[in-house]
Amino acid sequence: MATTTQPDASKPYLHGHHPSVLRSHSSRTAQNSAPHLLPHLRPDMRILDVGCGPGTITVSLAALVPNGHATGVDYSASVLDSARAHAASVGVQNLAFAQADVYKLPFADGAFDVVHANQVLQHVTDPVAALREMRRVARPDGGIVALREGDHQVWYPDNEGPGKVIHEWYDLWLRMARDGGMEPNTGRRLRSYALAAGFKDEEVRAKVGSQCWSDKEELRFWCGMWADRVNKGPSAKAGTGDKKGAGAGDKGKGGGKGKAPSGAAENSDKGKLKTANSINVRHILCEKQSKALEALEKIQNGERFDKVAQEYSEDKAKAGGSLGWMTRGSMVGPFQDAAFALQPSTVDKPVLSPLVKTNFGYHLIMVEGRR
Repeated sequence: MATTTQPDASKPYLHGHHPSVLRSHSSRTAQNSAPHLLPHLRPDMRILDVGCGPGTITVSLAALVPNGHATGVDYSASVLDSARAHAASVGVQNLAFAQADVYKLPFADGAFDVVHANQVLQHVTDPVAALREMRRVARPDGGIVALREGDHQVWYPDNEGPGKVIHEWYDLWLRMARDGGMEPNTGRRLRSYALAAGFKDEEVRAKVGSQCWSDKEELRFWCGMWADRVNKGPSAKAGTGDKKGAGAGDKGKGGGKGKAPSGAAENSDKGKLKTANSINVRHILCEKQSKALEALEKIQNGERFDKVAQEYSEDKAKAGGSLGWMTRGSMVGPFQDAAFALQPSTVDKPVLSPLVKTNFGYHLIMVEGRR
């Protein structure tokens, strides 16, 4: 009699949920991360978003099905708190979030019209089993499983200066992931995964897209985000030979010339927030969401928070958005919850909240100090 082994869902997510990671993930929406799915949506659909992270894609999907419902699931309970806070801040109510294992989704067969996952299969050890489970909970008569995965990254030059360091780090990242049983270059494998998971050839539609970072602002955002991940994220500690981390041992010692990863290992606990009763806070307040999103894009492209506040904020603009030191109980609920969840940062490299909606409008928040 044949036996099977259940895939291990408890393997750590190598990127972790450091603020630098959430800064990148929180910029994702259905519009910029699931354009392949949007033409197929109907207002009354039931959607499952697997590996939802901070929930920004889930929330935007829910907004596109006003007579339907969206459910976001993630293995991390802590990141789901951020997802719920984001949903509450923008006032979207036709959705829910739950902790779940991608290999054992807690839903009935055919429970959803759409099952969506963005860059999830590259982080699991058995992508075919995960995809088979997504197929199970999708409606058999016309249901959709919509996936988007990354693949090879290239840049030039890659043999000198910063390009060489990036190249060494990227090679280390590939080794770390593969040592942990995962395959980062999953995009080229999606069609074969789908067929192995039980989809018929005529049911599979595959497309290829690309994303390019080329001008100074784009490079400042992309390189700054990855520099923070290298220096502060959990993958840095794993990559320097921590015996408990993926990529430990001889294969994990060779990347990034050692300087950034070793510093990251010493500082890997800085992502943990200490209890505070007051915070030194800045915000950008806009009555219209579209204006707030424009401000967010400028900050993500490398502009200083205080300069963007002077241009966009409808409150405290002359002070660069500074509200000074604020104590618990002195701020409205959603604003206070988002602000106290933030790590301190600087105006040139701000750690931002998701977009927060209050009776005053839409807020972008950063914190400069806690005590």
